[in-house]
Amino acid sequence: MPPTTIPTPHGPLLIYFGEAKDEQILSCHGLTGVAFGQPLSSADYIKREDFMMRLASKQGEQRWWRIWCVFLGEYPGRVLASCKTTRRDMLMKEPSEGKFYLRYGWTPVYTPELFLHIQKSFSETNWGHLKLPPISILHAKDVRPLCERDIIALRSDISHVRIGEGEIVMTLLPTAELIGWLHGRAEFFGLNLFDKIPFNKEAICEEDSWVFWHHDFRKRCLYIQRMRSDEQERELKIRCLAALLIAARREAETWGLSFLDSWDTSPQLHDALYISRRIEDLPIDGEEEQIELANKIKAKCNSCFLWVRLIMDELEGVYGYETIAQVLDELPAVMLSYYNRAVIEMARRREIPVTGPVPAAQPLTVLELSVAIEQELKIKLSSHQGDIEGLCGQLVSIDASKDLVQIVHATAREFLLSDEAGEFKVSNTKGNEDMTLACIKILSKSAAMIPPRSHLLENKRSLPPSSALLEYATVYFSEHVFAASTSDNQILQELCLFLTNSALK
Repeated sequence: MPPTTIPTPHGPLLIYFGEAKDEQILSCHGLTGVAFGQPLSSADYIKREDFMMRLASKQGEQRWWRIWCVFLGEYPGRVLASCKTTRRDMLMKEPSEGKFYLRYGWTPVYTPELFLHIQKSFSETNWGHLKLPPISILHAKDVRPLCERDIIALRSDISHVRIGEGEIVMTLLPTAELIGWLHGRAEFFGLNLFDKIPFNKEAICEEDSWVFWHHDFRKRCLYIQRMRSDEQERELKIRCLAALLIAARREAETWGLSFLDSWDTSPQLHDALYISRRIEDLPIDGEEEQIELANKIKAKCNSCFLWVRLIMDELEGVYGYETIAQVLDELPAVMLSYYNRAVIEMARRREIPVTGPVPAAQPLTVLELSVAIEQELKIKLSSHQGDIEGLCGQLVSIDASKDLVQIVHATAREFLLSDEAGEFKVSNTKGNEDMTLACIKILSKSAAMIPPRSHLLENKRSLPPSSALLEYATVYFSEHVFAASTSDNQILQELCLFLTNSALK
């Protein structure tokens, strides 16, 4: 790969990116150890990396695990950054045929879920501890046969998928090499930290359902690598999955691991876990009542996760089991009815339609949307989050962890843009016009704070509080201008004033 030149105060710096050479490997291990080495010492982490490289070389394929680095051109031993790639086997189906593709890439995407009270997670079947089918714990020698069965089944699954012209279906294959490589990493940690290795690699139930896991001692987590069930009878399949999850939880407890994380959970499993976690926050003590409520929610949501979330949000402020059951019975069974119900409630409360979240190019923060609302409605909000919830009703959600406001679902946006929304219908053109004006005003205020002469920059005053929307306006202003009406005189006038600002000359 050709070098890249980076300007520095001391002159240009020539850097290269490529696969690490033998003399660079140790530096690469040292860098990654700083970021990912705990709880191992630096020396033990370097030993672990050597062990993993030897393990990769035994997989039957050369260059199965590769290390890359960025280094100085004049001093190749000076490694600035490092990354790794592992081979992933992919099965892809095109309209004419299915093909194997081999790709290098380290792309783990996990869906973390803390599995608590797993018995209630699958409450739609009303089973208890003693009704679960038996499971068997398996070890390293059992990995390859199950992986081969899994791959054969995946080939069959993908061969029956109907795809149109130009479409491609792809799945990553759970090869014994990949599964075993992660097991090897766990064994190294176990041996160095506890003087023993985790022998239990997987569990199987009823011969046709199994789960692979590996121990991540650095994150104190047991990762479910792969869960598969070929059981045809739905109730038995759910019981088998539940039994396997309980086995995984017990394995995590044995090693003192705090979390059980699942990779690629099914929609049914995801909904069950989410409902279980949210029900524990409701004022219901009896386990039978919790199970009955979970059954009702599952029946109401019809396998739609958004619907699950909306229902749980609706129940969060209700007290007492009887009241919760009554509210649940009154909830509509389809999303359009829910949206209609929401706007009727907004009209009853005389709420003001707010367009901001609908045309926004990306989810706005609470403060950004507050500034946009104040610009649009010419009001002063006293409580940003509370006022947004009051103005926008049940059609927006606030992610407290990220401080973001967004429409609850794409179907809610479609509803608000349709005639079904009645007086709360949002015109896409009008919404972009409002956002354009809000952005122009923010940009104009910001430009007014910049002195027209560079030697006066040290006298620049601090920006006003309304600059919370400044970053969004800077990036997405042009998109809203493009989508707004060209016949709006107010936009043209504000745009003309902004472009003639002396600070922009």
